[in-house]
Amino acid sequence: VITFYEGATGSPTITAPSPASLSGFSTTEGTASLAKTFTVGGSNLTASLVVTAPTDYEVRENGIGSFGSSVSFTPSTGTVATKTIEVRIAASAPVGTPAGNVVCSSTGATSQNVAVNGTVNSASSPVITIDGVINAFANTVINGTSAKQSYTLQGANLTGDVTVTPPAGFEISKSSGSGFVANPSTLTFTSVEIASAQNVYVRFAPTAAQAYSGNITHI
Repeated sequence: VITFYEGATGSPTITAPSPASLSGFSTTEGTASLAKTFTVGGSNLTASLVVTAPTDYEVRENGIGSFGSSVSFTPSTGTVATKTIEVRIAASAPVGTPAGNVVCSSTGATSQNVAVNGTVNSASSPVITIDGVINAFANTVINGTSAKQSYTLQGANLTGDVTVTPPAGFEISKSSGSGFVANPSTLTFTSVEIASAQNVYVRFAPTAAQAYSGNITHI
């Protein structure tokens, strides 16, 4: 069977994926990791855009269908509109540090890669998984607070509580609307709480006219 895709003119092109790499995947043996995403599309394509996961990973279109070794998209008049792709370590991955490239390919087009790496721990090893990105906060008046951002925190095989401490000039909370604490105060998550992903909310709360930066610690 020969399939023709009408309307494609010019050289087949796969747009550069964004971001070009995904790191920090973490899970325990027998459990799929939390997913991370990138976007990709194509123009002037004469065949399907195929996104193929490396060994020990799996992919799908964001929120659609089941994860598998690959997902493909049929162009419309040569174009595959920008798609969001979810990537995760598969539950079948053995203990180790799986790494490789998610390959985005189509006949006649130069393939584009998204580098991935992560860790699969023994099912008995304590693991804390953090997912999300905190971007730079906007300038904020002294003793004021910025708009909040958030990330997720999850643990497995933990033998005790996890203490979360903000750096100076920042506040954190389990709730989006209240309960924010500043350094040296901390938040405590029990092992039962973070057996499932929990949100941690962060906001900028300067107490002096200066630049602030630092790391939120999880112990």
